[in-house]
Amino acid sequence: EVYYGGRNIGVKGVSSVVASMLADDPEMPVVIQGDVDATHGLIMKVTDAAQLGGAKSIYSATAK
Repeated sequence: EVYYGGRNIGVKGVSSVVASMLADDPEMPVVIQGDVDATHGLIMKVTDAAQLGGAKSIYSATAK
């Protein structure tokens, strides 16, 4: 499950959300905030989807 803005967008929704966000500021960094139970594989899938959406700077953080 991947959430943005309180709704589940899934991995498939990440690239379009990122592309939309970057339309105004293509240099804006993307921060992936993973739940402590998120797997490395899921974080990598989200990272790949963000790159497909045009993200140049991607950072990850863990939610407490």
